[in-house]
Amino acid sequence: NRHDCCRMPIVWGAGDGHALRQELPSDVTWSFGRRELDVKAVFQAYQMARGVKVQAGLAKAMTHLGLAFKGRKHRAIDDAINTFSIYYALLKKFS
Repeated sequence: NRHDCCRMPIVWGAGDGHALRQELPSDVTWSFGRRELDVKAVFQAYQMARGVKVQAGLAKAMTHLGLAFKGRKHRAIDDAINTFSIYYALLKKFS
């Protein structure tokens, strides 16, 4: 691995990694492992620990964390960037 980084995709909702693999053309190799880090599940666990509402979509979860959604909802690149923003914000809260 050129950048020596974690090969686990960060996703919003379980099953996204599988769905992505299904979309790849047959001549493209999946470069990640078989696990994925579901940020939605981490966010929900954080909310449960705080005793507050667990249900939230990506944009609403960002609001709960004091973050602003950037880009267009349901646009893959924007959702990916915002998912990482939530993950990073949660990591800072956990440290």
